[in-house]
Formats: sequence, structure tokens, C-alpha cells
Amino acid sequence: MKKVLILIATMTATMAASAQKNIEKLFKELDKMENVKILEKNDYEDDKDAPTTFCHYKRVMMAMAYFANFDRQIFQAFNADSDSAYSFYRKTTDAPNSKKKTITYGTRNEQSVTFGSYDKHNYLVALFRDKSDQDKRHAYAIVWHEDDGNVIITRYHIYGNDPKKTSSSIILDGDNIIITDKLNTLVTKTRTLNATKDVKSDIDFMKRFGMLRASFLAANRNKDEMYRVGAVMKIVELCKDYSHLLSPNERSTCEASLGELAKQYDNDPYLAGMLKEAQLLVQKR
Repeated sequence: MKKVLILIATMTATMAASAQKNIEKLFKELDKMENVKILEKNDYEDDKDAPTTFCHYKRVMMAMAYFANFDRQIFQAFNADSDSAYSFYRKTTDAPNSKKKTITYGTRNEQSVTFGSYDKHNYLVALFRDKSDQDKRHAYAIVWHEDDGNVIITRYHIYGNDPKKTSSSIILDGDNIIITDKLNTLVTKTRTLNATKDVKSDIDFMKRFGMLRASFLAANRNKDEMYRVGAVMKIVELCKDYSHLLSPNERSTCEASLGELAKQYDNDPYLAGMLKEAQLLVQKR
């Protein structure tokens, strides 16, 4: 590992390739390797035909013997592309870093992945501008650690809005979400939220409740007053019409969550009142 770190320090600009060419090649080589076991894989895309944001994730395991030379390839690839990256994060067991790196994605950057949480894991993260849209970015990350004679490797390719360059807002109009950009113009097609429709089971309820709670919190962070009000009213509607589907444990979970949210908004009588109303509706048997 020490030799690898020396290699990192001595890499020169002459080795840098355009954009993320070397990292993409590294990921393709990892995907083609036959001596690995796929532990988990997920390809999130907001639109399968024309995605505007995505997170491609894959976690694999290989024997330590096969990894002996692959760690060198990892560092070489990321360093070769580092000159083209506008942000680069590195944390390894031999080069501790107390800072963490969070990469957001999703239509409104409502989802995220945080790197650097474990001291015994190794992390490399590189961010690149999208040449065709400077408000978008590509994030490539790879994480690996030893585990009982094996190495667990996780790689990410995340694409979406650069949170430092975009500022959007959401207005909830009936069952529709209208997303506007920083110029307050419609930039995406309105889509149906269906927050309280097709709720046929407790699982359906908890999915909708979790989505609306996350939307409410996101609206609060972005100071989107209209969407915050719309989200809390959808929560009330959901609890009024479908809380009878909940199990005792699910009911307690929702009660606690709504009570916690209500306490946070004591300075806003309307929001606190609606959250408490939803809590009362959930408490009814």
C-alpha cells in the first residue's frame, strides 16, 4: 500500500487523460472480471429512456490473491483522470482523512451517498463537469476493504445536478409536481405524484408516508414554502384516509415521526398544527 501511495504522489500531468476515460475503462475491466462474486447491484434512473439523473452501483467480492495488482490499477486510473476532475476525494487506511464526501442525485438532489464513513475502508471519488451541460456532473467513486481473506469492492457512477450550480423549487399543485429552475420557469414536465392514491396495504401507506416525509424535509431545507405546505397536507390526507391499514408497530412509528416533526415547527402554528392533526389521525384505531 505504501508503494501505491508513493505512486499517487509522483504521478505527473503527462499521465492525465481527457475527462474520465481511464476510470470508465477501470470500471469496465472490473465488470468483466470472472473471479468476482456480485454481492449487490442497482441501477437507479429517473427515466429509463432519457435519464436526467442516475446512480449505477455495484458491489463485488474477490479473493485477496486476485486483488494484488488491481489496487495499483485503481490508483493509476483515478490519478490519470484527476487533472480533469474539478473535485477529488481520497481516504485510505494509510492516508486517513477525517472529512467525508457526500454526492447527491435525483431530480431535486433528494438522494445521496456519503463516502468516508469507515476508517478501515479505502475511498476514491472524482467529480467531472458534463461538457454538454455545465449544471450537471458525473461522479465516479470506488470503495474497497478487506474482509476475511477477501476484498469487497463497490463502484459508483452517479450523474445529476451540481448542487452548487443549480437552484430549483417545487410547487405541489393538486396531484402534480411542478419543478422550476432558478429563473422560475418550467423546466421539466409535470408528473403525477399519486401520494395518496392506490394505497391498498400498510406497505403502500408506509412507502407514501416515507416519501412525503422526505419531501417535506427537503422542502424545508430549500425553503420551498408552497411545497412544504402541500406536502404536509398530503400527509394529513394520507393519515385520514388510510391509517386504519397500519399495524400497531407501524402506527407507533408514524406517531413518533409526526410528533418529532411537530416539535421542530413550534414556531409555525400552521405547520405544527397540521402535523399534530396527522398524528391524532394515526392514533385513531
